[in-house]
Order: sequence, then structure tokens, then C-alpha cells
Amino acid sequence: MNNVVIKVDNISKEYRLGKINSGSLSSDIQSKIFTFLGKDDPNAKIILDNHLGSKFKPERVWALKNINLEVLGGEILGSIGKNGAGKSTLLKILSNITRPSCGEVKIKGKVASLLEVGTGFHPELTGRENIFLNGTILGMKKIDINKRLDQIIEFSGMDMYIDTPIKRYSSGMKVRLGFAVAAHLDSDILFVDEVLAVGDEEFRIKALGKMNELSQSSDKTILFVSHNLKAIQSITSKCILMENGKVVAQDKTKSVVKKYLDSLNNDRDFNSVSNDDSTISTIFENKYIHIDEFLISNFRDEKTDHFFSSEEIFIKIKILIKQNFNGARMVLELLDNYNGVIFASAFYKVFQNINNPPVSKHVKIKIPPNLLNQRKYTIRFGIERPGKNIQIMERKRIRRSINIHFDRNVGEVREKSWPGLIYPLIDWKVK
Repeated sequence: MNNVVIKVDNISKEYRLGKINSGSLSSDIQSKIFTFLGKDDPNAKIILDNHLGSKFKPERVWALKNINLEVLGGEILGSIGKNGAGKSTLLKILSNITRPSCGEVKIKGKVASLLEVGTGFHPELTGRENIFLNGTILGMKKIDINKRLDQIIEFSGMDMYIDTPIKRYSSGMKVRLGFAVAAHLDSDILFVDEVLAVGDEEFRIKALGKMNELSQSSDKTILFVSHNLKAIQSITSKCILMENGKVVAQDKTKSVVKKYLDSLNNDRDFNSVSNDDSTISTIFENKYIHIDEFLISNFRDEKTDHFFSSEEIFIKIKILIKQNFNGARMVLELLDNYNGVIFASAFYKVFQNINNPPVSKHVKIKIPPNLLNQRKYTIRFGIERPGKNIQIMERKRIRRSINIHFDRNVGEVREKSWPGLIYPLIDWKVK
């Protein structure tokens, strides 16, 4: 099924953040008159780019701007981007919850949506009654809903509470039932927002498997919005990246996810000191500390970012402590490609008993061998003072990338495609 079932043609969505208080009484009166006459407000400020970090407070903001998109039947399309990028607004327009300010949307087939926890549920009705309510809204007959009722209840795992009013459900229970209804009822297109993040890990895996199954077996088209990049990569083949209300990338999922992660690493809002040249005189400095060396080396004391899995990884840090303070700690983290923490380690003693500052300290950290799988990782380093107002590194972090390669000289045969982020050398003994 290669026909286009969703066609978005140059849509934009504008929200007005304020109607009065433009700065003067005469301007407010003028705005009211123009609004009454059905004309544009001459005092309203309009911006084309929606940036959450901006100090400028507009009266109107473009949540979406000039979006063009085509989705084929049977396709699972992922949508990623930072908060405020416009992902949820786009889904609400496609679900006909809100209308675009301009542009056109064409959808072929019945639509089921799971956009927010409890969407489409009546709190006073039981779970069973809400299943019939949702089915009726989607245009299904009672006899068809009855045929799928047992499957819906079984998939949701809510059989014990199915005759309990929805208002007594937790958010996770609502997500379970809501997804089960949306996935099993007779619809051609399914929109799923970040609601699956509310559910437990077991149900999340179950839901992702169900979406993949639906697409392959029934040609159901799915648009999936999520911040979970692993989930996006596991079930989607194509993806869009949204930023400031615009689609800035549309390609194969792997390529789009890489572009998104690169943008995070280069974004100042990500709060990282990502300079890869460790030979510069100052890596980080403020009134508390001065770091002028952060080196990653192998056991031969050679500066490198490539290591065999059987090698130790050494990190050397030269730090000047300018003030006398206790309770601070150094934190070292190892991250995967999705910025997920694989492990973290903290060290307190370096800041204890500092007399007559400034005091210079040399720190050496060792990551043990035969631990990491063959892939690229990120080392992240910071200094913090838990439970205190003082932020030693002002929430910034030093980041460095390392690459691990399998060593053929180790005593165990290792395959290049072996799954997992860590692959420790396990001692197997057989009698």
C-alpha cells in the first residue's frame, strides 16, 4: 500500500498569548476597535520563530510555520525534537482537535488518537463503558466493538478494574486502557504522542511491539511522537525532526536521530564544554575553580580517543581550587549515543581540607578494561555541590568522545555485532 494517506500542505498555526495591556490605554482601545471590526491588531507583535529561551515576550507566536508532509499508507513515521518544537501541535491539527491558521490537511481513512492521558474518556464512566464510547466516536457499531472487547481488556491488563469508573484510575492505568482501545478499534491511522512515557517499562515494550505488528499486518499508518530515541529507532524507518515549529529534517530514522543528537551537542542550552582540544590554556574557569587540563590517554600515556576493549582508559585532570569549600564532588559519567547514562561515579575527597587556597590538584581516573562493547561513547565530567545553592561549574559539563574496538588478543571470541552497551569479559568454566 503505497498511496498517500496523510498530506499536509503548507500549514501554520498561530497562537495569541495576550489580548490587552499593550503598554498604553490608547493602544488597548485601538486594539479592541480593530478586533471588533474584524481587522488585524496593529499593536500585536508577531514572531516567525518560536524560541523558548528568548527573553522577548511576543503577543503572538507561530507554533507551526509552513509544514509540508506526506505519509504513506502502512508507514510508521517518527517525530522528534525538543520541547516546544511543535510536535504535539501538529498531531492535534491532524486529529482535528484544533485547526491550522492557514494551509490544508488531507487525511484518507479513520483516525484514532492517543495524545494525552485520558483523552476521550469520561471520568464517571467505567473502563468498559469508555471502550464503547471511544468505539462509537470512531464510527464503529456496537456489534464490532463487542467482537474486540475481550482482546482490548486482555491487552490492557485492566480486567480487574474494567468495571471501575475511570476517575479512580491512575495515569498509567488510563494510558494502558487508552492505547489498548486505540490499537484494537477499526481505524486506518493511529496518532500516538508521548503518553507512553507514563506507562511502565513492560507495557511500553508491549505497546511498541503492537504498533510494529499493526503496521506490518494491517497496513495501519502510525505517526509516533516521542523523546525516547531508542523507541523511535526500534519501530520507525522514517522520521522528521522539528525545531521552532518547522520540519528541519525528514529522512531515514537513523540519519535524523544523528542530526538531532548533533544539534543537542552543539547547542549552548545543552550546557556542555565540548572543546576537543585539551591543549588549550583554559578548559573551564570561574571564581571557584580553574581547569586547564583534561586528557584521555591509554596505558602508554598516549593521548587518544580510540581504545581496544582490553585496554584501560585513563583520564587526567589538572584543577586549581580558588576557594575553600567542602561538600563538593567530582562526577564522571559514561553516556551512550542517546545521552543515556551507562554508569556514573562520584568523588568527594579532592575538595576536603583545602587550606590557604588557591591549591592545585592532579586527578587521575581509570576505567577498567574488558568492560565496554565495540561502539562510540561519551565521557561527561562535572563538579557539583549537592543540596547547596552554589553550582561549582554552573551546570556545565566537559564532554569527550571515545571509541572502543574489540581486541583479537583477548581470550574470548567477540563478534562485531554483539548487542549491548557493555560486554564484560566473563569467566566461563565448564566441567
